[in-house]
Amino acid sequence: MKNSPFRTAQGGSQSSGMRDVLDGILLGRRLGHAMDSFNARWAAVSTQIADALRDFKSGQISGADLARQWIVRDDARNYTILGDPAVKLRVDEMDKGY
Repeated sequence: MKNSPFRTAQGGSQSSGMRDVLDGILLGRRLGHAMDSFNARWAAVSTQIADALRDFKSGQISGADLARQWIVRDDARNYTILGDPAVKLRVDEMDKGY
């Protein structure tokens, strides 16, 4: 697929979203807060889809291009961490050997 949550529109690797989430968790942020980068990605792509729908209706983009953007948006929104979103790692105690 040309564009996905882990690929740029040009086909290059794009793992920064997942890396940001894992970094946030390992820094001791609450899980819900650490997942905010996926929510921001979803919001940004949702705005792009609104423009793409207009372009699709006027024939400027294909249905396949619109579908790809829709999949990217849904992929960014549907990542889940099971458990309480207020939970966080106790990184302050990790270096104490507990």
